[in-house]
Amino acid sequence: MNEVAAGACGEKWAAMRTGATQPDGAQADGALLAGSPLDGSLASGPDSGRKRAAVEASGGKALLASLAPLLTEWLPRQRWFAGKGRPIGGFTLVSAAELLPCTGGGSTVGLLHLLVRVHQPESATDDAQPAGAAAAGDGASAVSGAADDGGAMADGRAADGATGTAGATGATGATGATGATGAKPSSATRTGQPPESSDCYQLLLGVLPPVPNRTTSRGPVMEVTAVLPPRLAHALVGRPASGPLRGLVLYEALADPRLATLLLERLRMPGTFGPLRFLREPGATIASGLAPRPLATEQSNSSVVYGDAYILKVFRRIAPGINPDLEVALALARAGCRRVPAPTAWFETTTTPGAPSGTQHGGRPTATGHGAGSAMGDGARSTEHGAGSATGHGARSAKEHGAWSATGHGAGSATGGGTAGSLPVARETLTLGLLQPYLADSTDGWQYALDHLTGAAGFARVTDFTEAAHALGQATAEVHLALARSLPTTALRRPQIERLTTAMSRRLDVVAGAVPALRPYRGALRAAFADLASLGATGRCWPAQRVHGDLHLGQVLRSARDGRWTLIDFEGEPASPLAERRRPQPVVRDVAGMLRSFDYAAAVATRSGRNGRSHPAGRAEDEAARLREWARSARAAYCAGYAATSGYDPRNDPELLRAYETDKAVYEVLYEARHRPDWLPVPLSAIQRLAGPHARSTT
Repeated sequence: MNEVAAGACGEKWAAMRTGATQPDGAQADGALLAGSPLDGSLASGPDSGRKRAAVEASGGKALLASLAPLLTEWLPRQRWFAGKGRPIGGFTLVSAAELLPCTGGGSTVGLLHLLVRVHQPESATDDAQPAGAAAAGDGASAVSGAADDGGAMADGRAADGATGTAGATGATGATGATGATGAKPSSATRTGQPPESSDCYQLLLGVLPPVPNRTTSRGPVMEVTAVLPPRLAHALVGRPASGPLRGLVLYEALADPRLATLLLERLRMPGTFGPLRFLREPGATIASGLAPRPLATEQSNSSVVYGDAYILKVFRRIAPGINPDLEVALALARAGCRRVPAPTAWFETTTTPGAPSGTQHGGRPTATGHGAGSAMGDGARSTEHGAGSATGHGARSAKEHGAWSATGHGAGSATGGGTAGSLPVARETLTLGLLQPYLADSTDGWQYALDHLTGAAGFARVTDFTEAAHALGQATAEVHLALARSLPTTALRRPQIERLTTAMSRRLDVVAGAVPALRPYRGALRAAFADLASLGATGRCWPAQRVHGDLHLGQVLRSARDGRWTLIDFEGEPASPLAERRRPQPVVRDVAGMLRSFDYAAAVATRSGRNGRSHPAGRAEDEAARLREWARSARAAYCAGYAATSGYDPRNDPELLRAYETDKAVYEVLYEARHRPDWLPVPLSAIQRLAGPHARSTT
């Protein structure tokens, strides 16, 4: 590359690294907001300064104008994109940061980190997620936020995050800024169009610069768009035809070992990079030179395994607040619970509530260390555990955590982040990624159950799996007990139960309206919710605490070495707001999710022929009965194991258990009707059982 081209590249990437807040409110941190890094027109000449200033003034709008046509086509093809089937109305840039400069000449790639809000019409069935935390009510919401809505599929595959490694579910919500392309959400409402919603997504884009294809008297000229190597062809996002990214190739960065390795290095050597902060647990070490391997089974996020030692989960759908996957795992690790992989490192950013949602305002070090609220003090926990401050991180002291945040991670209510002498500014943390140990010797519970049903693992008796189910119940109880010790607890009383059952009934009506096969059972299913509401009306109350919120066989791992169970993926159901996912819930919610998963495994084996046997027509019914017995035995063993460790048998709360199971099955009906109509009989069989004359017997 000649001096002219090198100067252009260097100047523009240097301009981006200044991190100046753009006029449109989005945080700029790198040259791509100032123009293409190889656009020689900004490199020299009498107007170079004016031209560069003009491009920078356009900031995020110019970048979005360059990206929007590509993202409109590319995003709906991504498994983690939650807006499939709805048109994209526009984009808003929340923040942009350069994690690796693009030096040009085709020899060095760049890495661009973006948070982009996507505007879309609301779905007609957005209210059809399981009720879960949504109606837990006043007492819960004042304490700590919310547990998720538990809407993932019970089969560990069909819905979000069931990977059996450490994949998970994304967080819902939106953190947009200004400078959007396309329609704004409010405009649709004003014009009488369907209301719009928006979700914030995290993008990691590899940037491949042009290569010189001819030489002039001034040196090489960058004209030809670079071509991705064949191994990365599947990761192509596109080639912008205009704007500051014109002439570059953009692709999914996590597919590139060079860029995935860079991300691990950022976590290995913590620091602040523009609006991003990379943090590591005190005392944790991360080896270098680990080969990255992206996982292809994610539903809501993206994960990369490093040398079978660590797994990095990159959250895709981002909400303001600390992701429960990090919050809960830190709390359990600091409580000494070894049933959940302890966080090793993570990265995050900060947004300021009250500003245009999600607008970045710096991320530079301040007098407090890292800019994001730390003034809560020495892990301060009020009598209600701080309502989303120290609660999520075990109340670390400032000495333990360094200069950043005495509360752990500046959760929602943390203050600080101003310069010395200024008034404190409230900040909200956005969790972006989480690094944990990778359990290479483990099998996820869904696969383990199917292996039992097929005989692939050498199982010969029903008791072979009931022993494992009993141990899984014990592991679940251990986690619940640790959560009750570490995070806020409350009680669900009549007002909360009324809201919960009302939400469940409303969801039933929405799904029955969309799926005719559910309508014959609506009255009987309503009775399940009415029974619970009646108990609440008598003054009955139930303890509530933080739970997993999306527990099923795909969210647990079994060690091949010692049979030990580990629970993963605590972020909850991605369609629920973060506040709901952090709210205390009855432990029965998790139990109901696992019981549905046992039923699903048996039903899937029946329908798909995974039982590995061929049967004469006369024996098909016997085989179906055997699988039903398998599910019944697994359910009973799981509850017995839970009771043996916790002292509480969920079967002793049949109304609560039936209501949660029913709500989950109703969601499954909607999911299968939408995505796998041939599988609709699977949840309908559960609906028939729950609506039947003996429905009160849940096992």
